[in-house]
Amino acid sequence: GVFMNSKQHLEKIELWHRKQKNWTAGIVSLMLVLLVSFLVWTSDARAAKCTDKGFYCKTIPCPKGTFCPAGAATASRCPGGSYCPNTGMGSPKICPANHYCRPGAKAAHKCPAGTYCPKQGMAHPKNCPAGHFCKKARPTKCYRGSYCPNIGMSKGKVCPKGHYCSPEGLIAPIPCPARFYCPDKGTLYNPERHNQLRRKLGCPSGSYCPKKTVTPKRCPKGNYCTMRASKPSPCEKGRYCPKKGMSSSKFCPVGYYCPKEGMSKGIKCKRGYYCPKNRIPKLAMKHTLCPVGYFCPNGRLRIKCLKGLTSRRGSYKLTQCRKRK
Repeated sequence: GVFMNSKQHLEKIELWHRKQKNWTAGIVSLMLVLLVSFLVWTSDARAAKCTDKGFYCKTIPCPKGTFCPAGAATASRCPGGSYCPNTGMGSPKICPANHYCRPGAKAAHKCPAGTYCPKQGMAHPKNCPAGHFCKKARPTKCYRGSYCPNIGMSKGKVCPKGHYCSPEGLIAPIPCPARFYCPDKGTLYNPERHNQLRRKLGCPSGSYCPKKTVTPKRCPKGNYCTMRASKPSPCEKGRYCPKKGMSSSKFCPVGYYCPKEGMSKGIKCKRGYYCPKNRIPKLAMKHTLCPVGYFCPNGRLRIKCLKGLTSRRGSYKLTQCRKRK
């Protein structure tokens, strides 16, 4: 009897398991139906978004750097002068002033030094023009004391020595004018036209200053240089300039003559000739033959023969003085 009861009990358990399997299968079938319905619904919903801004018909949000108008079949590249910083954009943003945006830009880029972006919607920065530098939205003229020779400069170059830089906006430095000198960098004004600099930077006596002079040049021998001279002046005929840095010439010394311009020393008079200290240039230009009745031993002296004696022209010693015939 016990055995029969056990057999019936096992049959009941087996029946219960079958019911459980059927119930589990039903649950699984129900879940599959719900999943398919959900996918169909979401597909319809995503298809509906194709008409919305920011999506195209693959139902994927537009990536950065692109935009998607309503109903677009494909994403459009952000045009130059605008940018698309986010995904799913229906229209691009205008590039702000002082920035530039190349085609497909994901962000606006600030204009680099040496360029400028004066307005909105610029695809490329503009190079700073020559004579200007660019650090802000618009070009700035090069300041006095500097110059801007190239395009695309972010700062000016300091005016070099021997030049001045005025007015503003110079492309090249201006050479220091002749008769003046410009010893420092960054000279702001033309010394020829500026009263204070005219007195301070005028070429000093004994020197000369051609264009672009940084330091006055010392006047060479055989020449003299007055104040504010642009070039040396050769010593005149009948005069000489024996050393450097002279501001005026000298009369040819006694015993010498100076026949040419630019002489640094006179030519010594030969015996039998006489070269006196003479302030008349024409006479100092030549040596004079010792006159009759005199003898000239060294070119410096003209000695008269003793009374009752005479000499020929060009005599140079006492014994050449003889009795008159």
